[in-house]
Amino acid sequence: MSKIYKFDNFLRTNNISQIEKVNSEGQIVYKGNYSVGNTNLLALLFIDEEVVIDQICTRIITLDIPSKRNEVLKVINEINFKYKTIKIYLDSEDNVDLTIDYLSNKQNFSAELLFEVLIHMTKIVETNYSKFMKIMWA
Repeated sequence: MSKIYKFDNFLRTNNISQIEKVNSEGQIVYKGNYSVGNTNLLALLFIDEEVVIDQICTRIITLDIPSKRNEVLKVINEINFKYKTIKIYLDSEDNVDLTIDYLSNKQNFSAELLFEVLIHMTKIVETNYSKFMKIMWA
């Protein structure tokens, strides 16, 4: 049974309709919105049948004020140090993104565990979002 089939079945069985499945250039992507404070964020879940690494990612903020770069990088480093299973980074377009890799193959893939990892990611963002906002609003 494919990883995608297992995840689709998990979503259907648990009546989870907030996550949308799309085919983007031959890659299956699951998209779901979640709220942090008054901000709506998008989580993306990439499931690949051919590789053992699936990935969950979300954009936390876009750094609109270049003078805040060093403060944002300091917060990113603190969060990365605290949470060893995630990676937060500032990309070349000044977006602060978070990714989590999920290792699996067709045999040991657990849709339930992958969903728990997704929830874990949203909780990390919820816990740390205000740190970025304090910098941006200061």
